[in-house]
Amino acid sequence: MRPDSSVSLLRTAEGRRAARLLQWPRLLERVAGHCALERAVERVRRLEPFDDGAGLRELWAWVDELLRLLERGDDLPLAGFVDLQRRIGDDRSERGPLGGAALAAVGGAARALSDLVRAVHERGDRLPRTARCLRGTEDPAPLADRLQSCLRPDGVLEDHASARLGALREQARAAEARLRDTARQEMRRAVERGWTQGPEIVLRGDRFCVPVRAGARGRLPGIVHDRSGSGETLFVEPAAVVEAGNAFAEARLAVEEEERRILLELNRAVADHAPALLDLFERAVEIDTVRARARFGRAIGGRLPEATPAEGSKLRLEGFRHPLLAESLEAAGRGEDLVPLDLRLDDDRILVVSGPNAGGKTVALKSLGLAVLMAQAAIPLPCAHPPLLPRVDHLLLDLGDEQSIQDALSSFSAHLTHLKAILDLATRRSLVLLDEVGGGTDPQEGVALARAVLEHLADTGCRTLVTTHYGQLKALVEEDRRFRHASMSFDHAALRPRFRLRLDLPGASHALEIAGRIGLPAEVLQRATELVGDDRLRLDRLLRDLERSRDAQLELERDLRRQLDEAKLSRQRYDALARELKQARRERLREAERQAEGIVRNARRKVEALLRSIREAGGSEAAVEAARQARREIEERVQRLEQQRPRKQSPVRPPRLVEGALVRHTGLGKVGRVVDLRGDRITLQIGDARVVARAEQLAAPDDEEARREAQPVEGSIRTHIVDASPVASTRVDVRGCDVEDAWNLVDRAIDRCMVTGMRELEVIHGKGSGRLRSALGRRLAEDPRVSESRLGEGEHDDGVTLVRI
Repeated sequence: MRPDSSVSLLRTAEGRRAARLLQWPRLLERVAGHCALERAVERVRRLEPFDDGAGLRELWAWVDELLRLLERGDDLPLAGFVDLQRRIGDDRSERGPLGGAALAAVGGAARALSDLVRAVHERGDRLPRTARCLRGTEDPAPLADRLQSCLRPDGVLEDHASARLGALREQARAAEARLRDTARQEMRRAVERGWTQGPEIVLRGDRFCVPVRAGARGRLPGIVHDRSGSGETLFVEPAAVVEAGNAFAEARLAVEEEERRILLELNRAVADHAPALLDLFERAVEIDTVRARARFGRAIGGRLPEATPAEGSKLRLEGFRHPLLAESLEAAGRGEDLVPLDLRLDDDRILVVSGPNAGGKTVALKSLGLAVLMAQAAIPLPCAHPPLLPRVDHLLLDLGDEQSIQDALSSFSAHLTHLKAILDLATRRSLVLLDEVGGGTDPQEGVALARAVLEHLADTGCRTLVTTHYGQLKALVEEDRRFRHASMSFDHAALRPRFRLRLDLPGASHALEIAGRIGLPAEVLQRATELVGDDRLRLDRLLRDLERSRDAQLELERDLRRQLDEAKLSRQRYDALARELKQARRERLREAERQAEGIVRNARRKVEALLRSIREAGGSEAAVEAARQARREIEERVQRLEQQRPRKQSPVRPPRLVEGALVRHTGLGKVGRVVDLRGDRITLQIGDARVVARAEQLAAPDDEEARREAQPVEGSIRTHIVDASPVASTRVDVRGCDVEDAWNLVDRAIDRCMVTGMRELEVIHGKGSGRLRSALGRRLAEDPRVSESRLGEGEHDDGVTLVRI
């Protein structure tokens, strides 16, 4: 995206000067290093930040789109290829048809552009803006196919480039072979007859010659092409070789003519596709400039500003790592010395930043200025969080340390010249950064001039940050509410900046402390202390104490925040552990209940077996009664255990029954999902079984049961129908079950019949292959609780087994 020059932040001399002082060209050079195409490199080097809200929003979204693609480990297949504008466009330096090498380069570019088009279309849902950039373009794959099928990468035509070329080249190769054979034969004849001065054929031009002694010239018919320096040797092309050479030359000319014809056809094909190809190339260059921003952002851990370019007063720049300073420090092996900058402003008052030299004030101004340029050129910023920056119409900067030699101006005069230009250009939407305003002249006059400049800027209403050492300018904050104190956090122990802006707190100069740390003589420091005066020393001491107190408070806040985060994490771990323990308890209880049911079932079976053996042995009535009493005691003990078992709270019925609802079967104590509603019959899916029940047997599950049942289960689901509507039913339906599942249902049904006194049970197993019927029949015959089992009669026939308990 190339904005109109009228909205560029560099459209004025002061804007360009500010960009130069902020090392904007150097930053663009780093971004351009991530381009694939030379034309994109040139375009990135000329990037200008611009003031267009809609355009910025779209460009930010586009860069973010490609940045997210890179973060997923993907990228566009955009690699370097020939500049088509210089090869076939308006920037072309050579006229006339393209040679083979140039056509091969165009073919490679067409293939790369075709790959780009396909890749973007394949990722269209994730790259809507990139796809929009390529909308309406023509895929150059057919041109690429033709050029690359006809030409090798070095530009040599393939034999199959035309129907005739391969045959003509074969004829030329055969003619050349005949020529060489003829020349070798003539050479052997000359050697055998002593006519030659040497053993090898000699090339003169493109002709094969025999070196013949001057005295033997008349013995070898042919054409003399050369003479040796001594005149004793003549280089003769024998007549037979002349004829073979002519045939070879004719074959070679035919090949060259066909090659020229093919190259002209390929040139016409390129010319036909040139407008579409150049249009696609231009769009690829645009994509490459956006992609370079994203790749640079990925390399520096960059983030784009929040969604809307703000014109308001809020500013957030947290954890900003100046990319050029970071590069310099890393190159010097001091990467750990870079401290990220934090700036947070919530209003548009003029910020008066004070503090010691080497305290980070100028770095803060430069960082903010560069950040604004990067944001308004859609270059990701290396921040800890997405930045929020005002959109400005002018970025105006004065570092106060430049001197114009060309205009014979002093430092102060140059400083005033730039201040005048800043005052002329500044609007309510401008960002003005002034370093040591009013410096370079008499302090009293400098303070007065600086105050007048700042008051004028306050009247204009522009965002302004100014650094100063002047105490009178610090006092201005107390007199005019349009101004606000700020200072850079300073490490008093190490005497180094922390690059964190502190609002509403002026900074002490620390000049004498720094001088002492550097090692100035003690008598010089003592004299300086006397000259400063007690009042000034007390003020600086008070400011230092305020700084230390505020630092301690901030450290306490950070510690409390860290403890709060740790407490939240501990609470989350505790809740997770409690859930695990609760689930483990439920599982142990369910396992204990299953074991208890097995013990009771075995006891019942043993009692029934004992009763049967007593009857079969003809035992006394007293023995039979004793066995019956033992069975009654077992059932009473089971009932007491049931009464002592902890009960859940009374279930709450679901407000309504619909398919898909989770419900708990109160009789089975299981949670399932409603899969069918037919009058009073409600079919539930419980695990791998389907159960038929009545509405009064169903209740709403508790929250834990609902969460557990909502978790997906891997694998396929096998279902069967169980008629569980009456608790002590005289019928059990096991159709569709395998043998083990069917027997478990029949076994539980027999137990229920014994407990309730029911003596007959119908087992519906269907006809089918008869395998299930036979297996159940064998197990029923061996069960001591069953006195008789037989197939049904009449309408039931062999699909039902009647069981006598």
